Amino acid sequence: MKRALTIRPVWAATILLALWAAGVQSGLGVEIQVDLDPFLDRFGSQIETIQIYRDVSGDRAAYSIYDTGASVITWAAADQAEGIPIPIKVPNGAQAEGIGGTLIGDVSQPGTVLSVGMDAARYTSVFPYIEYDFSNAAFVPGSPAEHGVQVLVGTPGGSPDLPTITGTPIHNGRLSSFDAGRPNGLAAKMNMQWGIDMGELLQGILGEDDPLVALFTGIKWPVPNVQFVAPGMSLQQIPDDPLTPLNESTTAPVRIPLAHYGLDNHQDPGDTITASYNPFQNTGVVLSHHGATVGDDPNDRLAMLFDTGAALSIISTKMAADLGLDLLAPEYTVEVEGAAGGIGAIRGFTIDSLELPVDDDGDGLFDGKVAFSHVPVFVYDVTPADTDPEEGLDGILGMNLFNSAYEMLYDPFDPSGASVRLTFLNSYYQEEIDPGLLALLAPLGLDLPQSAQTIGIPGVRGGPAAVPEPSTLALLATGGLLWVAWRLRRRR
Repeated sequence: MKRALTIRPVWAATILLALWAAGVQSGLGVEIQVDLDPFLDRFGSQIETIQIYRDVSGDRAAYSIYDTGASVITWAAADQAEGIPIPIKVPNGAQAEGIGGTLIGDVSQPGTVLSVGMDAARYTSVFPYIEYDFSNAAFVPGSPAEHGVQVLVGTPGGSPDLPTITGTPIHNGRLSSFDAGRPNGLAAKMNMQWGIDMGELLQGILGEDDPLVALFTGIKWPVPNVQFVAPGMSLQQIPDDPLTPLNESTTAPVRIPLAHYGLDNHQDPGDTITASYNPFQNTGVVLSHHGATVGDDPNDRLAMLFDTGAALSIISTKMAADLGLDLLAPEYTVEVEGAAGGIGAIRGFTIDSLELPVDDDGDGLFDGKVAFSHVPVFVYDVTPADTDPEEGLDGILGMNLFNSAYEMLYDPFDPSGASVRLTFLNSYYQEEIDPGLLALLAPLGLDLPQSAQTIGIPGVRGGPAAVPEPSTLALLATGGLLWVAWRLRRRR
């Protein structure tokens, strides 16, 4: 099957012109110790998918962001303008108050949504067409009459900056290989060290005879990959092996318990967008800085969103003050763009540590912790100021924490309760890519500017200066038609 996809710069991984290593080790009372780099780990990689909306009139495909921080599935206005438009059930029927302003979009007719990882893409010589398969496809099954997914479709006037997003309703689907009698429910297994061979990518763009193809073959663009799998899976440790490269051995897997908040209407969305739960951690997050600690008091637990769509980690202004951070003298600032548009610069700091609880056997008792040191965080209140402190979010656990992770398994249907399981590389290296080699791609930017941004061609705007996160916090606070505000709802 072939689809023409408009390539947009939503791959958040950037080529780092440096060689570095991050140590990961075990210690007494600590399951995993992860030493972050205060500069190189300010941002992490978003996880891209190919998202398909299917109904009786055919398939529409677009690049998308897999985002556990988004409670709905979205379709960008730019993607809606190409090919067969998604049919609309309620024009301007979706409204969300979000970072940067108010989002207004359309509610789609019910349809089937499929999502595949980037490993399913097969680039052809007729760029930008790609071939893809559904061997790892996840889908939310449904019929136009009753069980289909109703997508939030962006509009040029109401939500021009809203990206296409694979949100948490995708987890209510099932693998196509499941037998008909098996219940729905999917987990997401992410290979954080997967990458796209730039030679194969350029072959699809330039043709196999172009000399650049041979020059870049074997050079991998560091992009994570996701596969949707059956619930209840586990991860495997890669042992030390003197015959394999140093950075291929991993820690033993650890399990971080999660809870769910929000509401789920996927069985009967009515005239609203199909919505589902979002994961967060609220039982053992502890942050420390220069002797000050927050989260260690059992009566004052923190609620931190686990957000695969967020390239960075965020703490509230109250948390920053409690840690003694000087908000008038940030270490750095970054311009952040939300789903509703830009919000300007937010302040960044490096704190001493951030700890997450480990519950390996799911018995509710902590077996240890994952302790991150030298943690880059940004200060922003993701919850409205008038929200009840017991019902809001204190921050975001973003993807920058997991740059040295090897695999990540988010399982909302884990038999022991929602969780994310992780393995980390024992030694993590970011390989240097010669800037002179990259400069050879500069002419490509004249003919294919969007693709040039995607693969980081010099002279074409891209990289971490434009961080499209916090991605869809607006979709977590969807008002009116989606009922859910900033209320925490536990689900076992």
